[in-house]
Amino acid sequence: MVGQSGGQRRRDPSDIRNNNAMGLWLFRKGKFSEAVTYFRRAIETLTSRNPNPYDGEPYYNPGLALKFLGKNDEAYESFYKATWNAAWQDAGFYSLAQLSIMDGRWEDAEEEVEKSLVRNGHNHCARHLKAAILRHKGVETLRATSLQQKWIDESLEIDRFNFGCLFEQYLISGKTGHVETRHATSLQSVLIERMGYDSHNYEELALDYIRSGLYDEAVLLLQLYIDNVETRHATSNVETRHATSLPSSPMTYLCLTWRFGTMI
Repeated sequence: MVGQSGGQRRRDPSDIRNNNAMGLWLFRKGKFSEAVTYFRRAIETLTSRNPNPYDGEPYYNPGLALKFLGKNDEAYESFYKATWNAAWQDAGFYSLAQLSIMDGRWEDAEEEVEKSLVRNGHNHCARHLKAAILRHKGVETLRATSLQQKWIDESLEIDRFNFGCLFEQYLISGKTGHVETRHATSLQSVLIERMGYDSHNYEELALDYIRSGLYDEAVLLLQLYIDNVETRHATSNVETRHATSLPSSPMTYLCLTWRFGTMI
């Protein structure tokens, strides 16, 4: 900082905002361990006089970094502490639900995503995650499918372009393994029509699944794009090609390669 005299002042090494900003800068560069160091320095100052601080962000951010480091137990504690602050309950409980799914704790995940929705009922990612949880908990029973479909219908009334709920609707419509119903084919057409022909829409949704440990769903989604969108782009001529149709980006195949690599 430059003072009125023109001399340079040293930044306070314990400043909450500086440490949080530095942690975020390192986080965006993929330097997660270094980012955690700065986030924890911010927390140390924030909690020096109050163990339950007014701002939950310095707790939420290290949770993200710790998750990337594979330290899910520590990330869970950090996210949970962030939910003590009302402003961060929406994001905090959503992230807790993702970790619970990765750990196979479906009951906890449903409870946590419900708490996220209490804070923000129009959180489209949380509504999508709840739909996925209901599908997994139901083990494809008729009652569970009915509950999930009701939830999806309510979510699509809020936003017809909730791609996650559209894909979940497609998954429960009868397309399992190599068996495909006429209804599933119709829903697949609706899904592709609304998601469009840009691979980034599919990649972003696939990343939502990956962040929750739902890797098979991510693969199905990306494969659906490759088989039904990119293939049409490659085989169509210039006159018939959709105006917004684009070939997939390298990220589409990078996500698939990463997933199959983790299975080896």
